[in-house]
Amino acid sequence: MKVRNPMIRLLTLLLVAGSLAAPARAADCNTLGQAIAAQDGGTLQVATEQSRGGQTICVVVYTVPGSNGQPPRRVERQVPAN
Repeated sequence: MKVRNPMIRLLTLLLVAGSLAAPARAADCNTLGQAIAAQDGGTLQVATEQSRGGQTICVVVYTVPGSNGQPPRRVERQVPAN
């Protein structure tokens, strides 16, 4: 099927470009989260990108081993995405 309407073609292009850009930013948060968790000797659970106050941040959740027989401790940090 060939799309002849230039407006529909432009909107399609923008949708495709936007969907390709989002995973790249999410991957950046994941990489950042792994580094933060490793600094504390922990294991990354999840790292998500969020917008707060017009700024893009990564919310990083990881666990660190407990001490003296305690269960692992959950840590959540918010860091700038850039």
